[in-house]
Amino acid sequence: MLGDACLTARLLLALTLCVPGRANDFSSASMNQDFPLTRGLNILSVTLASNLNIQGSQGSAVFFKNMQSVRSEKTVGIEASGSNIGSSLFSGVYWEGDLLVLPLKSAQSIAQGTTYAFSLVVVNPATSQSAPSISIAANGSGSNSFQLVTSSALSVYGVDLGGMPLYVIQPYFTTAR
Repeated sequence: MLGDACLTARLLLALTLCVPGRANDFSSASMNQDFPLTRGLNILSVTLASNLNIQGSQGSAVFFKNMQSVRSEKTVGIEASGSNIGSSLFSGVYWEGDLLVLPLKSAQSIAQGTTYAFSLVVVNPATSQSAPSISIAANGSGSNSFQLVTSSALSVYGVDLGGMPLYVIQPYFTTAR
């Protein structure tokens, strides 16, 4: 449904208009996680800033690609992150194919150059996995070019690279005899 440099308007029928030559939607987009173990409740902290104004009144949404490993585990929630209002921008979170969709409330907008922060609450998959390459895009802004989110390679709970979003390991324990 989404393609590079295409604007998708949500009407009764999907209409895709291509707008060549537009820059990426986001000047920065990062995501980190706080829990890298299987089946654990995981908070994905997201920070983003847009190159363009993205208007909720245009039916705009933010899309994340390559997060489907958490799709079957539990509904994804959205929460505030610190004192930033990022979570209040969105009317909810839902899946559309393999895309995680965060539609903007009609009275809200993502202002060019403003940094927003919010958290996505997920349940990690039941099996180990390496960190997927998560991408972000928005519609309603003149471009749909997916770009990779950045993340830290910090250790979390003693797990090397544990801060990488959706990098999940199966915990194991050894006992001394």
